[in-house]
Amino acid sequence: MQLKTFYTSIFITIISVFSVLAQVDSTNQSLSLTIGASLPMSNYAATTNDGGYAKLGLAIQSNYSYNFTQSIGAIASYNFFRNTINADALANNFKTKVESQIERSVDYSSSTANNWNAHSVLIGLNYLKSLTSNNKLAFHATMLAGSAFVYSPASETTVFVNNVFYRTTVKRSFNACLSYQIQAGLSYKTGPKTSLNFNANYLGMNLEGYNLEITDVGNNSYLNNKYQFKQSIEMLNLSIGIATHF
Repeated sequence: MQLKTFYTSIFITIISVFSVLAQVDSTNQSLSLTIGASLPMSNYAATTNDGGYAKLGLAIQSNYSYNFTQSIGAIASYNFFRNTINADALANNFKTKVESQIERSVDYSSSTANNWNAHSVLIGLNYLKSLTSNNKLAFHATMLAGSAFVYSPASETTVFVNNVFYRTTVKRSFNACLSYQIQAGLSYKTGPKTSLNFNANYLGMNLEGYNLEITDVGNNSYLNNKYQFKQSIEMLNLSIGIATHF
């Protein structure tokens, strides 16, 4: 509930800033907000032992840009993404692992997991090219790099064999890493100071995590360990939003 209140407050604040800046004469600065879908790619979406098990999620981006010339400028970007976990695949893989260890079929398997969440703050360069004589439609492209703060998902996976259960519990962890982004999109002016933005961006991170706590319980045994881990995070984000120029 606290997170929902926080995100709602941020959204209201940005919209309020948009409405104020829209009253200012247009110059060479802009502020934008876009919301869309996060499509996990490669190892991040894989359902293997070293995969991220990530599914379709939410992507939110807010950009501030300052143009040095008509075409080139600097940009600062805040990104948030949330991807759900493929719990069915997680349960099935754990079932297969246990069956290979005990050499018999599992009666039942289940898994629960929360989401991958991350916030990133990036800076870079922005390129802008008008596509029409009246400057209504423009193409923009950006290259950015910076820091990301990633919450890896917690999960609990259980299998039952003749009323004996085997369970693996993974605690949520928080780690920082480098992040990079390549983005392209279109801007359509709806007024002297406002425009609609359509963006597609590739967002990547090479996460090296610490203190990932995993507990294994089953057949009168208990193991609790902390591990280092690596996770490649790649996604394609498609979003639509608004921008104000001031």
